[in-house]
Amino acid sequence: MTAPPRPAGQPLPASAIELRLPVDADEMPLGYDDPDGLAVEMLLAGGGYTTLVLPLDTARQWAGHLYGAVAVAYREATGDPHALSDDELANLPDPTRYQPAQTLGLHGTPTQPARMRFTIAVTIQSQVLSDSQLRAALADRLTGRFNIITVAVSNGQPVAGTPL
Repeated sequence: MTAPPRPAGQPLPASAIELRLPVDADEMPLGYDDPDGLAVEMLLAGGGYTTLVLPLDTARQWAGHLYGAVAVAYREATGDPHALSDDELANLPDPTRYQPAQTLGLHGTPTQPARMRFTIAVTIQSQVLSDSQLRAALADRLTGRFNIITVAVSNGQPVAGTPL
């Protein structure tokens, strides 16, 4: 359910607070555990950060609703036929069903920093895929976002499709 937009120039009711913070959409939000719930930190478009603090027990459900609101607003604003429809959004899986694995925390020192290794399996779907370009893009995105020492990306393994 979305509230109708407030007409421009019309004052807010005395009990309402409106806070508009343009975020830098090129910087992914960072979520982490916080004593008050689940914190989601976002870079502001003009510099600086803002943090949303969500109740831990409903954070994933709220994030699903946020995704739905953004998808619908995007489709309505752009007319993009590929944006999810209301029916498609309604049929998305329940965001609260995910059960995360136990987390591991590591602590290092300035002379012996902590290191952690991950294995990531990515399946990409499109009409045409280029193995070398996708490997480069994956490595580039990971190294640009995190303090990564090395990235090894394997050759693509065909799942479906005809080799060119």
